[in-house]
Amino acid sequence: MQVADLARALQARGIEVVILTTTPGDASLPGIRVQRISSAVWPGTDLAVSPRLIGKFQAAFAAGRFDVIHTHISVISPAAYAAILAAQRLRLPVVATFHSLLLGTAHVLRAVDLLWRWSQWPLVVSGVSGKVAENLRRAAPGLAVEVLPNGVDPSFWAAPAVPRRQTEDRIVAVSAMRLSPKKRPCALLRAFRIARDLGRAAGKQMILYVAGDGPERRMLERYRKNYGLANDIVFSGKLSRQALASLYREAHLFVMPSIRESFGIAVLEARCAGLPVIALKASGATEFLRDGETALLADNDEQLALFWAQLAIDDQLRNRLSGTDDFVARFAWPAVAEQHVRAYSRAAELVRSDGSALNSKTA
Repeated sequence: MQVADLARALQARGIEVVILTTTPGDASLPGIRVQRISSAVWPGTDLAVSPRLIGKFQAAFAAGRFDVIHTHISVISPAAYAAILAAQRLRLPVVATFHSLLLGTAHVLRAVDLLWRWSQWPLVVSGVSGKVAENLRRAAPGLAVEVLPNGVDPSFWAAPAVPRRQTEDRIVAVSAMRLSPKKRPCALLRAFRIARDLGRAAGKQMILYVAGDGPERRMLERYRKNYGLANDIVFSGKLSRQALASLYREAHLFVMPSIRESFGIAVLEARCAGLPVIALKASGATEFLRDGETALLADNDEQLALFWAQLAIDDQLRNRLSGTDDFVARFAWPAVAEQHVRAYSRAAELVRSDGSALNSKTA
């Protein structure tokens, strides 16, 4: 969805965009051209692993006569790396954006750099947050790494200008995530159980809505049943953006338990909706959260639970941290698209400069 939104934002600036992907699906998204590259996949996944990928991307790039190639890289992205190699063969400008924390991938990238010196290739390397960018710098010391953040439409998420009651007895919290170990939904439920008991002692009824689905849902449902939380936790499943925005407008706060969050799009959307956020300091969402002003940032899970209870019990604190702020405007799509356009121009200049140096050496 983020790549599709970026494509639309760029097209609004008059830039023609084609999305090339190995993911099966339709030949187009609303208003966007999509070119599907067929490939063998790893069994049980949609992860493209064919050695022919480089040649297929090279042929697609040559036929498309593109001015710049922008690759989007997650933890494991063979297609994105194949696209970079294909673009290098054709001497096309490349922007490579990493969307996840590198973790073990950092060691692989460093080893590959020692062998092939990829960090010296004429390409713009970026991360979606300062935390990801720092990961990349450790993987390739001396590499110039930019930050190309994810974008958002603040007006879509903004809550209607209807003042909330200053005092509430029923506090609704919401979290939106894929229910996978990386996002730590089990930690979310454990923190809620502690916060709920503390809130109940102070006369507050606390409800948690969990938006999203994934492999841990059944285990989470068992946890809810075993600890008598059936009336307190609602699993909403995967929601559309419209449904999620409506849920945010009914909520009083947003909680994100993830540590390995490279950016935190859901957190940013919640901030655009005016929700105060409780998150961990290790999360990449600290890129746009301000501790004590729009969020409470915890050092660990225990403090996360205590902050949750505090924000539920203390109406004055919750009201002070609520409401949108001008800081999220830097992540609005017009501003983010402009950053991308500048990165594309730098990538083109790197290729021109590298070609001039190559021609000079050849002469």
